[in-house]
Order: sequence, then structure tokens, then C-alpha cells
Amino acid sequence: MKDERVTSIETTQSHYTVISIETTQSCYAYRVISIEITQSRYTVISIETTQSRYTVIRIETTQSLYTVISIETTQSHYRVISIETAQSHFTVISIETTQTLYTVISIETTQSHYVIFFF
Repeated sequence: MKDERVTSIETTQSHYTVISIETTQSCYAYRVISIEITQSRYTVISIETTQSRYTVIRIETTQSLYTVISIETTQSHYRVISIETAQSHFTVISIETTQTLYTVISIETTQSHYVIFFF
């Protein structure tokens, strides 16, 4: 059984798109949500299986780019958060398992670069 849906709405100011694919045989759901407005674009990509979930969230504006990548499994959770502007780049990487939590924070500016580790 396969269920595919594409929904698209366009106005003079914006464009909304939702793509959804779900199957029972391969046990996954795939969704893309995209919203475009005159100044920015928002995108969410989500893939879910019986064992894991992958999510990418992306926000683009004329001034900056925000990205969140998340991978969740039954054993662990990986996250990458990235913020980019003309002046700086801020990144957080987080790895969480049933036993431990690791975090790396990176801050880059036009003048300097800082990296912080948490274990």
C-alpha cells in the first residue's frame, strides 16, 4: 500500500508545498514541507522508519541561514544546529546515547574562531 500526496498553494506573496509519501511495505514515511515567502524560504524534510527518524529543518532569509539536522534512533540522538550570517557562523553538534552525551559548540566570526567541547 502506497499513499502519495503533493499539495501546492501559490499566492502573489508566497508558495507552499507539502509532499508526503507513506508506505506500509517498506515501513517509512517521507515528508517535505516547503514555504517560500518574498524574503525567506522554510523547508522541513522528515523521513521516518520503524527504527529511526531523520529531520532536516532549513530557514533561509536574505540575511541568514538556519539549519537543524536531527537523527533519532532507538539507541541514540544526533543533532546539528547551524546558524550562518554574513558576520558569523554558529554550530552546535550534540550526540546523545543511552550512556553518554557529547556536545561541541563552534563559533566563527570574521575575527575569531572558538570551539567548546562538553563530555
